[in-house]
Formats: sequence, C-alpha cells, structure tokens
Amino acid sequence: MKKYVLTGAALLALSGAAWAQGPVSGSLQASGSTAEKQPVPGATIYLDGQAVGATSADGSFQVPAVPAGSHAIRFTAIGFEPTTIQVLGRAEAQQVAPVTLQTASVVTSEALVTASRASDRTATAYSNLSREDLDKRNFAQDLPYLLDQTPSVVVTSDAGAGVGYTDIRIRGTSNTGINMTINGVPLNDPESRGAFLVNLPDLASSVSSLQVQRGVGTSQNGGAAFGASINISTLDSPREAYAETQNTYGSFNTWKNNVQFGTGLLGGILP
Repeated sequence: MKKYVLTGAALLALSGAAWAQGPVSGSLQASGSTAEKQPVPGATIYLDGQAVGATSADGSFQVPAVPAGSHAIRFTAIGFEPTTIQVLGRAEAQQVAPVTLQTASVVTSEALVTASRASDRTATAYSNLSREDLDKRNFAQDLPYLLDQTPSVVVTSDAGAGVGYTDIRIRGTSNTGINMTINGVPLNDPESRGAFLVNLPDLASSVSSLQVQRGVGTSQNGGAAFGASINISTLDSPREAYAETQNTYGSFNTWKNNVQFGTGLLGGILP
C-alpha cells in the first residue's frame, strides 16, 4: 500500500511539473549612441510567435503562464531591431536579465503630397480640363481666358485681348483667394497671395491637365485656397527625342508660333 502511495505522489509531482505555467518578467532597454539603457515602452511581446502583450511605460514586462519547456520570447518596437530570448517554463515565477533592443536606422522614400486634386469621392465642386480641352481653347491668350467657360468663373483683361494683365474670379473671389499650384508647387505670391499669370505667357501649351475646384477644396495652402483652387499639371518629359512646331494665324494679322524639342533620355537619365 505504501508503495502505491509513493508512486501516486511521484506521478502527481511529475504532472505538476509538466503542466507548470509560471510567469516570466523582466525589463526592456534600448542600446545605441543616443538611447543607451533607456526603457522601451510599448514594445510588442510574442511568445512562440503569438502576441501576448506589450511593455509598460517603464519598459517592464510580464509574460503570464509560460508552459513547461523551452520557449522563444520575441520583442519588437518601431525604430529598433527585433530581438529574441529563450526561456524555460517553470512552476514558479522567474525574473530574466534585462533585454536589450538595438536601435535601427530606417531608410524611407520621400514624402509625396497627393491631396491637391479632388475626385468623385471628394465633397467639393470641381471641373477637369484635359490637354485636348485646352488645345481647343488655346489662342495664345493667358490661362484665365481658357477657363472662361468653366462654371462660376469670370475673367477680365486690362487690354481687352486676354493677353497681358488678366484677372480671374471664381464664385466672386479674386485671385488672392484662389490657390494656384503647378505640379503641386504654390504659384501665389507669399505677400499678396495673388497669382500673376502675366509672368507665364502661353503656359497652356505646356499643360497636360488642369483642375478647377470651386469653394474650399483639398488644397493644403491655407488662406490662399479660401475661394477656390486651380491645380495645374505640366507635360511629362518624353523618353524619346522629339521636336514639334505649332503655327497659328488669327484675326488682325496675329500669329502664334510655338516650338518644342527635347533629347529624351540620355543613357537612361533625363538631362
């Protein structure tokens, strides 16, 4: 009888060891020239590939109920290289040595602003003009006169011919409240916030598409976009060599001559 009691006690002890699930605790520190031994809060903790929690504000952590046997605990955090430690599950709580994360250098691409144009899901009124639309209206006049048939647009010219000092209003707002961009670069004067298109004669010949946003739109330039926005995209550089000439004759013996040429890519690089 005594032998059976001893055997049963031994089996119970082995069973308890096999199913031991004690916690593992410790701390997480940073290692690097600018963050030596600083705590790493908010790091994600994985036990055998499954997320089980995160480090606290002071970098401490606790992994509860680690089963018996060897297990991998992995730590990951933004700006640090991941690290993994091996632990043995025990019935009692155990404290591991401080875990160190090495700082990492993250190389990213440049930031691109893509919110200057509206789409069919944007809650703003807008009109798109393609290259073909602009060619039909391009008679060597300034850009505002190419938009005079757009809803809510009124254009004027000091000389009356649409060349030189021209003005544009959208929904009654002058060009000081209209944000104009060329390929995302603001065209408005930083002091007066006006856009002087007299400095860009025959700009329309180099435009691939144009969008007019009426009212407050998607522009990121603050007060200059209070009334409207005009977003201009220029032509892309062809990959092959090209040459083009355009000659237009109009009333009062007026001529418009335009010459475009380029080398395209040279050795796979745009000069």
